[in-house]
Amino acid sequence: MSRLRDEGAGDCYSQSFCNNFANSPNPAYGTNGLPGVIRGPGFARTDLTFFKNFAATKTQQLQLRVEMFNALNQERFGQPGNQIGSPTFGVITTAEDGRIVQLGIKYTF
Repeated sequence: MSRLRDEGAGDCYSQSFCNNFANSPNPAYGTNGLPGVIRGPGFARTDLTFFKNFAATKTQQLQLRVEMFNALNQERFGQPGNQIGSPTFGVITTAEDGRIVQLGIKYTF
């Protein structure tokens, strides 16, 4: 959202760029926040890939791959509920997948 205003008239010159709700603080959300903006848990993930190339002939090649997503199996929780008055407000009810490993073979000719 942009807070563009016409300096001469003191009001918004384009309703597509001016949101009066965003420009006036609401005591329910504090002076710097907007509704639905809640800080959630951090995000960390380490992905690794190992591969080895083997030459079968001059024009053919075989590649073996091992790919690990979230290799260190770090917890990754979802965002907390942000609807005021709901039973899940501020509660984290979801989590992302843990470690995922996939194997692959690639043959080029």
